[in-house]
Amino acid sequence: TASLEEVGESIEGSAPIAFSPDGQRLAVGSGDSSARIWDIKSRKLVATLSGRTDSRLRAVAFTDGATRMASSSDDRRVRVWEPTSGRVLSTMTSPGIIQRMAISAAGDRVGGGGPSGSWYVWELASNPPTDRIQLEGADLSSIAFGANGARVVGATTMGRFDIAGLSFFDARSGRLVASPPGKAGETSQAFGRTLSVAVNQKQTLIAASGTRGALVIDAVSGQELLRIPEHRWDTIFGGPNGRWVATAGF
Repeated sequence: TASLEEVGESIEGSAPIAFSPDGQRLAVGSGDSSARIWDIKSRKLVATLSGRTDSRLRAVAFTDGATRMASSSDDRRVRVWEPTSGRVLSTMTSPGIIQRMAISAAGDRVGGGGPSGSWYVWELASNPPTDRIQLEGADLSSIAFGANGARVVGATTMGRFDIAGLSFFDARSGRLVASPPGKAGETSQAFGRTLSVAVNQKQTLIAASGTRGALVIDAVSGQELLRIPEHRWDTIFGGPNGRWVATAGF
């Protein structure tokens, strides 16, 4: 059987990846349009999810506990999976390709957006899911769910890399809401723009990555707790209990 170390060798080009919030699972989109789920501790392949489509996967995301996984592909379909059985539980159609996505911890909302500049949230509690909600005036590069799925945190493309570079939306209405307390630092422009955002399991910390670094922010006070400068990080993942973050980039 294949081991975790061989994942990178089996994929041509870039591939979407996502850690489960508890850090126990890793999902990797493969060149054959399927998503493979790996157990981090045993480093074994535990599931392969296939939507029976030739479309390339663009993004994947886990719920808390990895009981659900969301994916998007070039056919403009957003799918919600049950990883243990491989079943597709919901399928939604997007106006454009979804290149970045997130799913709430409870699995009741999924959101995403892409190069069109439009970002959407779908309610999954009803069957079929409700029509998509568009985030108000969103000029974003990444989103994450926080506040029990009621808020959406977005990384803006406004050229700020601090608390002022994040937008906060109501997940039900899509309306832009007030940012948490916090003041932009004098060095924000020097650190370029924000590219990716993540929220920890307890929804107390926000991790963001950008063109020249990564940082961790207190979700309540807006205070900057940690900054990792000098490198471009295109993607950031938050580990369980906020003890670690993983970044990927150039």
